[in-house]
Amino acid sequence: MEVNFVKYENKYKEKVINLINKSFSSHNITDILEDDRVLGIVGLIDDEVVSYLNITFCTDIIKNTKYSIINHVCVDIDYRGNDIGKKMMEEAISLCKENGCSMIQLTSKPSKVVANKMYQSMGFGLKETNVYEKVI
Repeated sequence: MEVNFVKYENKYKEKVINLINKSFSSHNITDILEDDRVLGIVGLIDDEVVSYLNITFCTDIIKNTKYSIINHVCVDIDYRGNDIGKKMMEEAISLCKENGCSMIQLTSKPSKVVANKMYQSMGFGLKETNVYEKVI
């Protein structure tokens, strides 16, 4: 099963939105898809969108280092179990390295057992931290 990873383009918008909505509850991805600071990666098999993730490139001004945040990692349910998520993450890691990042951050719900095992097998370590959020 050959997967081709390409940079997100507007022509994939509807299919990516459908994939995100199937994979995550109540996400408004439209603003993210149109944000120039975010790089979207789309996985295609025979021109069909089967996976997606996005990368935000950041600079830590205190440490003077570049890092990235990976979000919305998803693979269509009909294509899971074929290492598409791992291959897409490998592509993302390469892009982060090419952009001078020294670290990658991502979050994953504990209930996403398969995804969490994949991240750990790829060298991602669980960071002991509290994540706070305030809706304003």
